[in-house]
Amino acid sequence: MNAAQRTSPKPLTNRERVAEILRKGIYFGTFQPGQELVQNTIAQQLGVSRMPVREAIYILLNEGLVEHIPNRGFFVKNVGRAFFEDYFFIRVLFEQRAVDYICRHWTDPAPLKALQEEEQEAYRKRDIPALSALTNRLQDYMQENCGSPRLSAYLDLLLRMSPRRVSQSSQQRETFIDSTFQYHQNLISAMLERDSAKASALIAEHTKRTQAHYFAIRDQLGLDG
Repeated sequence: MNAAQRTSPKPLTNRERVAEILRKGIYFGTFQPGQELVQNTIAQQLGVSRMPVREAIYILLNEGLVEHIPNRGFFVKNVGRAFFEDYFFIRVLFEQRAVDYICRHWTDPAPLKALQEEEQEAYRKRDIPALSALTNRLQDYMQENCGSPRLSAYLDLLLRMSPRRVSQSSQQRETFIDSTFQYHQNLISAMLERDSAKASALIAEHTKRTQAHYFAIRDQLGLDG
């Protein structure tokens, strides 16, 4: 089954689930710079064995969020504004490269059209789980059709490292749903038109808004002051 046919997100493994929880904690201040990640404590808090916690910490180590000090343990690195500026800058470049290849090389418009039509139906029903699954499918489609296994792997890493949203008001959620839907619809249309320049501009504009959103959250939490 390919990305365009998948109807639900790929389930997370235990280590991926733990890594996502820890990553969010590092991004949004639950874990402070310099704080030790004590594996036994985290395992007890999350109700898992020590092994997936250790594996998750190594994932974060490879992502540059944690450092290992021999004979002492694993400690949270200082993840500040510059980290996120680099993250979003690199993500734009890689996603633009992916859509450029797709625009020039796709041979069957059916998967993209199906994604677009299914998202329209989910949006009409305000079916949030379906919209979330369709977001994952679009991201998977870009990874699977970007023309480079290495680029696909980098895109996968960047998506896993994406800062997850913290709690929002109902109005903020509605605004986010509306803007994301419109972005996806426009991006798919640009790819179907083989308009790489338009698709690239949409990615840059959407990422700029997303970055501003996360910086606003961090400012509210007093993380960059």
